[in-house]
Order: sequence, then C-alpha cells, then structure tokens
Amino acid sequence: MAHFPVSRALRGEIQRDINQIKRKKRGSIRVPIGYQLTHRRGYEVRKNYGYKYSDLQIIKNHKTQHKHDGYRRKKKSKGAYT
Repeated sequence: MAHFPVSRALRGEIQRDINQIKRKKRGSIRVPIGYQLTHRRGYEVRKNYGYKYSDLQIIKNHKTQHKHDGYRRKKKSKGAYT
C-alpha cells in the first residue's frame, strides 16, 4: 500500500478499513472525512468510466476543478464506449 500517493494518516485510515474487511467487520472501504473520490480529467462518469480512474481529492479542490471546467459546459465529447 506504500505506492499510493496519499499521506500517512490517510493510508492508516484506509489500512484500518482493509483490516476490518479481512476480519469481516466492514463491507467496504470508506472515503476519509474531508475528501471525495474524484474522477481524473478526461475519465468522467458521463463518459462511462468507473472508479478505476478515480483518486482521493480534497473537497475544496474538487469544487474548484468543476468551477474551472464550467460545471460540465465546456467539453462535450463522446463516451468511452461509443
């Protein structure tokens, strides 16, 4: 898990959830408080890309990214499967 580009604190939270899943105390990995699971640019959900193409990002940065993208108005392109 050392190859993920997140802080030690976040790695600890994620590792705790993974350990709880192994012990069958939890069903899935939670997104840490203050973060959102965001899709990379060019790999948006509306183009039919899944969570494989997503990263953890601070909520403020994610909202700023949407602001600069014009809230989906700037790019109208075909999806991944079309």
